[in-house]
Amino acid sequence: MRKSILAALVTSAMLACPLFAQEQAKKPMLAAYYPNWGQYSGFKAEDIPYHLVTHILYAFYKTNPNGDLFNSDPTDEANLRALIDSCRANNVTIFLSIGGADQSDGFSELARKPETRKNFVDNIVKLADSHGFDGFDIDWEYPHEAPGADPEKTFPGAPGVDPVYGNDDADTRWAELFFLDLRKGIDEYNKRTGKHVLLTAAVPGSDYWARWTTDASYKALDLLMVMSYDFMGTWEKRVKCNASTKQGWEIVKYYESRGIPKERLVQGLAFYGKSFNERKDPRTGKALPLQLGGEFDGTGSGSGGTHYWSKLLDQLKIAKYEVTFDEDLGCEYAIGNQEIIVFNGTKSTQHTVRSVRERLDEGYPGLMYWDMLGDAGVPDSLSLLIAAHNELFQEHATKKGKM
Repeated sequence: MRKSILAALVTSAMLACPLFAQEQAKKPMLAAYYPNWGQYSGFKAEDIPYHLVTHILYAFYKTNPNGDLFNSDPTDEANLRALIDSCRANNVTIFLSIGGADQSDGFSELARKPETRKNFVDNIVKLADSHGFDGFDIDWEYPHEAPGADPEKTFPGAPGVDPVYGNDDADTRWAELFFLDLRKGIDEYNKRTGKHVLLTAAVPGSDYWARWTTDASYKALDLLMVMSYDFMGTWEKRVKCNASTKQGWEIVKYYESRGIPKERLVQGLAFYGKSFNERKDPRTGKALPLQLGGEFDGTGSGSGGTHYWSKLLDQLKIAKYEVTFDEDLGCEYAIGNQEIIVFNGTKSTQHTVRSVRERLDEGYPGLMYWDMLGDAGVPDSLSLLIAAHNELFQEHATKKGKM
């Protein structure tokens, strides 16, 4: 009985999507995440070059086990209102992103109860009315196993468990109900108001994490904001690109293999890089070669080993780095100061954007990037946003306006 109900909900959700492909086909998408901590960097709503983007996703609101919704930084509400007004004045689509890497703890519990799922949907509808958002972006990072459960024994397809939902220690079944309820609620809201509010989600750039989410959950979305970055971290044994053209298309093709239409797959750009210290040979004490594919020893310079693009430009001036653009992979790296930094500069950003632009006629909608602060204050000649915009739209814009 339960599976037949789920099947009916899945069919309904699939028939309802996607609005985006029908309405936005004439213009490619360049979406930017704007984090609410921008105010502390002096980058507020009035500082955004709206003419360079088509969509802005305000990050983040949070939820809790009851399904309530609130700004993760209540002091930024006035700035959010100014952002919404500026988007309206500049014909930019505005979405609200909910969750985030460090703020997703409420999703798992709320998704397991019909009443808390309903409360979440009701609160989405209230925000659509009170703030006028054009869409809602779920950034649940990520549906996985319950605390204390063995991930290798709970995920869908693990030995001896349900191949679609895993076991009840997995979020998978409940996440599907959550997304289907949300799809249904937004569709009903759109029908009642005549609006076209969209439902999107930031989805993993890793098939390891994506395995916890069903095809039906993904197909309930108008767009998947594919986080095709963070491929490199201390969990790796050897250095590789943090984001690249090659990696981006590999994860996009993974989602396509799961039946997600290419019209819903938005590829991500990283406006930041990561640094890793050189490793000493334990036998000789000599430094091992710093290179892609080489060993490393923990994170290097930056905040936890991470540099926004704006800060990375300063770092590269401090010490002598040898910068290389790997055209086959579509990423850049810098070697020097006893560390290697993997990043995306103007060359690799243009490389990735060009690869998407050349396939727009296949149905791919465009790109998004994390996040606006990475490019704040960067001169036009080095701006990743300008590089991305001009490559995608084949224009020659500056941060002051289009030429």
